[in-house]
Amino acid sequence: MTMEEIKDLISITEAAKVAKRSRPTIYRWLKTGRITSITAGSRTLVFRDQVIEVAAKLDEMLAYTKKKGG
Repeated sequence: MTMEEIKDLISITEAAKVAKRSRPTIYRWLKTGRITSITAGSRTLVFRDQVIEVAAKLDEMLAYTKKKGG
């Protein structure tokens, strides 16, 4: 893992803030494989770019659904 990748790691709490979702949602994304994590001691860290990408895709899907009236 490069230093750049390490800098891109964030906590679950920070991921929830970045994604504007709850902590349980971030854990659900981990469980379902939408994002990946690493463990550093007792901390679970995720990649900021993955969190942003998944949140954006889900926001896009939600906007499309609302637009379609569903």
